[in-house]
Amino acid sequence: IHINHGLQQQAAQWQQHCQQVCQQLDVPLQTFELSLDVPKGESLEAYAREARYAAIYAALQPGDMLLLAQHQDDQAETLLLQLLRGSGVKGLASMSVCTAKDQIWVSRPLLTFTRTQIEDYAREMGLSWVDDPSNQDTQLNRNYLRHEIMPLLQQRWPGVSTVLARSAQHQADADQLLDILAEQDYAYCQTGNDYCLAITPLQQWAPVRIRNVLRYWLDKICQAKTLPSTVQLQRIMDEMMAAAPDANPMVSWAQATVRRYRDSLYFCPEPALSMPQWQVSWDLDQPLLLPSGESIHAQLSQGTGMDMSQVDLPVQVRFRRGGERCRLPGRAHQHELKKLFQDWGIPPWLRDQIPLIFVGETLAHIVGYATCAPFDVAADKSGIDVHLTAAQLPSAH
Repeated sequence: IHINHGLQQQAAQWQQHCQQVCQQLDVPLQTFELSLDVPKGESLEAYAREARYAAIYAALQPGDMLLLAQHQDDQAETLLLQLLRGSGVKGLASMSVCTAKDQIWVSRPLLTFTRTQIEDYAREMGLSWVDDPSNQDTQLNRNYLRHEIMPLLQQRWPGVSTVLARSAQHQADADQLLDILAEQDYAYCQTGNDYCLAITPLQQWAPVRIRNVLRYWLDKICQAKTLPSTVQLQRIMDEMMAAAPDANPMVSWAQATVRRYRDSLYFCPEPALSMPQWQVSWDLDQPLLLPSGESIHAQLSQGTGMDMSQVDLPVQVRFRRGGERCRLPGRAHQHELKKLFQDWGIPPWLRDQIPLIFVGETLAHIVGYATCAPFDVAADKSGIDVHLTAAQLPSAH
């Protein structure tokens, strides 16, 4: 696979070079031309790398193995860069020899060889290659390390690349052990909802252990695109672990938020939508698309849902505006919807996102939770139940 970023004058010549080499080796070649529009404030190098890998992964199938050419000097430079960024064990582990992601294997078979060894081999075998002139630009941090710092270190410690790569492997081993501990701790703190973590077990442990399981939860379970910084992670611990049970603190970063409700931490990948004025008529015959991108659909059920003999179509679908009341089946009195949500343990920021079905001006059904009397169907009759798709409704504790 060759990615033409279109950033260098020689880009077309590089692509032609790859075509010639692959033709000589009788290897099929896929080429992709990118059109990069780098957002203001973004690093061109980082943005191009993200776009490159996105194009490569799009060309792969489950079970494929992607071979990358990073070598031992790259590993040493990566470790130094991570140290200078103040990275933890996971960052200092640098690059793995072989990993799996989304059923695609990623391998770096040259990671134990130095740049000099690879160049010597290429010359011995009569191979030709192309040098990227941007690799000489010492304004870029990696190139500055490569051309200004590493030669000085090698003069004093000739085996510095090997030593640093070995240190990265030690960090990778430590990171694996921390993941094993975090996985065990996460299992102890589970609530039945992947996006929710019980606080009481966490409070038994030392801060370093809490930070470890929080990172694991946000990275592996919640798949946060960007993990919180050290300061933000400390805020989660300081502001939430000791908060009163009736408080609702939150810490946000990069379009992600961690909140506390009662005795649990919740991960919210996107800001909560507020849709109090949205309302639409629905005949129940086709799925209804909601403003969130989710949809609701009606289906036959036995002994649950709405008794259609009590329902005039079309019904009205909207979200909570305040003051709604519902009499649950078997109860003599109505209750405020707010009180029911509290009883069901639904976090406050999710309550305004639960679809409500009205018959006229009367609340008939709370999607995913309950049907209000007198619209509930008898146990021995067929009813219509409504389900939310492409979403995880918060569990009723």
